[in-house]
Amino acid sequence: MQYIQYGLLEILINNMIDNWDVNNWTHKYGEMGSRNKKTGKLNNYIVTQTHKNGVNTFECSCPATMYRPWLQACKHIKRLKEKLMLQ
Repeated sequence: MQYIQYGLLEILINNMIDNWDVNNWTHKYGEMGSRNKKTGKLNNYIVTQTHKNGVNTFECSCPATMYRPWLQACKHIKRLKEKLMLQ
């Protein structure tokens, strides 16, 4: 049996290497938003960076992208690009 000969961990690693693609990946970052005036708490938003075949795209979970779909980059995406040194 292959499971006994190679071991389960080695098979899982080989499957991950076969399915791993250098040109397509996704990262999720947490960005802090503005302070809520009523509660005084800070909002946290998730900015997703997707890289497909050499093209980076960013998406944010903030309401600015919901209300203004023509907005290409909200302030959270701009702030993340500054931190990652992408312009």
